[in-house]
Amino acid sequence: MPARQPSHVPEMKVAFFEFVTHYGGASRSVVEFATRLKQHVGVAIVDPYGCCDAFAAAARQAGLDYHVLCPEAGPAVRQIGGQGRPLQRAWRLLRSLPNLVTVHRRAERLLKELEVDVVSSNNFKGAFIVGTIRALRHVPTVVHLRGWYTPDMMPWYGKWLCRRRCAAVFAVSHATRTAVICAGVDPTKVHVLHNPIDVDETVQMARRPLDAPLPQSDRPVRIIVPASLIRTKGQHTAVKAMRRILDAGHDAVLYLPGDPIGHQSYVTQTQALAERLGVADRVEWLGFRFDMPQLMNASTVVVLPSHTEGHPRAVLEAMALAKPVAATPVGGIVETLVPNLTGLFFDVEDDQGLAQCVNEFVASPERAREMGRMAQECMRKSFHPSQQIAKALKVFRQVTGLRANE
Repeated sequence: MPARQPSHVPEMKVAFFEFVTHYGGASRSVVEFATRLKQHVGVAIVDPYGCCDAFAAAARQAGLDYHVLCPEAGPAVRQIGGQGRPLQRAWRLLRSLPNLVTVHRRAERLLKELEVDVVSSNNFKGAFIVGTIRALRHVPTVVHLRGWYTPDMMPWYGKWLCRRRCAAVFAVSHATRTAVICAGVDPTKVHVLHNPIDVDETVQMARRPLDAPLPQSDRPVRIIVPASLIRTKGQHTAVKAMRRILDAGHDAVLYLPGDPIGHQSYVTQTQALAERLGVADRVEWLGFRFDMPQLMNASTVVVLPSHTEGHPRAVLEAMALAKPVAATPVGGIVETLVPNLTGLFFDVEDDQGLAQCVNEFVASPERAREMGRMAQECMRKSFHPSQQIAKALKVFRQVTGLRANE
C-alpha cells in the first residue's frame, strides 16, 4: 500500500495571474481570496507589471508567494484603457505589445517553475495571456469575473476565452452569470461565486483608528461613496444630491475616497460640478485610503450610485457594519440589498432619489438602525467566506481532476 502523502504537501497549486493598476474592491478581493485559499492549497500571485504598490504590499503582508514578471515596463503602457476612444485604445495597445510579449514569455517560464495545477485570472487580459501559452494548454484556466458583463460589454476575446479556452468561469453574481451565458458560454462552465464577508473581522477592523482624521467629522450627517473615482461609480450623482440634501436643511458632508490615477479628468469635472452647485465646501476628497471599513464606520450613510456593479465589497462591508445603505439596483447589488428591509434603492443618475434615501435615513434613525441590523444578520447567514472557499475548491478540483484528500 503506497505511503500517505505528508499533510503539509498541498493537493494542488493555484496561481492568480492578475493585471492590477489600482487597489480597488476587485484587487482587494483577490488578496483576501488567495489568503483564505492558501489554508487549503498552494497559492501564488503573478503580477505582470507590479505597478500597484498597495496591491504588492497587501499581498506580501498576507504572506502570499508574490511574483512580478516585467517590473521595467514604463507606466505609459501598463494600462491600455481608452474605453469609448478606439484610436487611443489601439495606439496604447500597440505601445504595450513589446511588454506583453515579454510578459507572455516570462509567464510561461515562471508558471512552469511553480508547477501550478490551475491558473485563475481576475480579468480577460490576464486570462488571454495564459490562455494563449501553448506549453500550458494542459493547465486549466479559470476566469473570475467580478464585474457585471452584459453581452455587449464583453470583448470578442473574452467571449472566445470563456467559450473555448477557460475550463470554468467564476461569476460574482447571478446577474453576471446570466450575462455570460447569454454571450454563448456553456452554462455548466459558469459558477456563481459571491464575494464573501466575515462580519466579525470587518467589525473588528472598523474599530481600529483611522489612518488620518476625517475633515468635518463633527457634521451630524456624514455620507460616503466608497468606490473608485470613475464615472461609472457615479460620484457626480452624489455631488448633485448634496445640493438637495443641504436644501432640505441637513448639516451634511460628502466623503469621496479614492485615487484619481487614470481618471483625473472625471475628478476635475466633478469638482467643477460641486463648485457650480455651491457644495464644494461640503465635498471632501480623501485620496487613496487603506482604512475603508473605518471610514464607513465613521459615516452616517453609505451610498453607491454606480452604473454597473458585480457584487460590490463596499455594500457588503457596509451591511456587515450595520450601516444604512442606499444604492442603485444594478448587477449583483439586487442579490444583496432587499429594498426597505436591508437598504434602499434609487435609480442610476437619479440625484433626487439618492437625496430622498438620505433624507429618509436621517428623518427615521430607528428605521435606519433596524435596516442595518437586518443587513448585518443577512451577511452572517449568506456570505461567510467558508461558503466561497468550499465552492471554489470544488470547481478547482473538478477542472484539475483532483479529489479532496481522504
